Amino acid sequence: MIRKTIALFLFFSCNEIDKILPESTGAFSEIVIVCDDVVWNDKVQNILIEALALPIKGLPQPESSFNIIQINPNEFKSILKTHRNIIIFNEETAEGTYRDRWAKNQFIASLKHSNNRSELLEKILRLKSIFELREIKNIKDNIVSNQNKVFSKQILKRFTIEREIPAEYKIAKDTLN
Repeated sequence: MIRKTIALFLFFSCNEIDKILPESTGAFSEIVIVCDDVVWNDKVQNILIEALALPIKGLPQPESSFNIIQINPNEFKSILKTHRNIIIFNEETAEGTYRDRWAKNQFIASLKHSNNRSELLEKILRLKSIFELREIKNIKDNIVSNQNKVFSKQILKRFTIEREIPAEYKIAKDTLN
């Protein structure tokens, strides 16, 4: 009986790990880059700007795809570790990607800066596509969870169309009434 109780306790406590992690922080389309200032200035800054901070095509004013925030590894403390999108440049650790390491809904990539320029650019462009898909999903989830349900029901009733209307939207003028 005691063994069964302990086994059940361990089973349920292992499933509670997700609840222990805090929610991720950071604005949409924001990426924290963790690397030394020397590495940033000499190797990765221009590549990251070329890959991640190009203006979004089709907008009337220039707006970069991602907001890049560079910090030194010794400044990478607990509050920044909960950021939604992180790229860490470190020569000692293996390259890879991690999900929900320090926070829920978090994506972390670990890269080596010693890669040649074209190889590093290719890896960052692959990461960019992952970040873009995650950002689209996060924005959609945000709209769904914060939607204006009254307007959504009105649109469904009037036009038989199901749409999630963001909470910020207001009716300026109703010409059907």
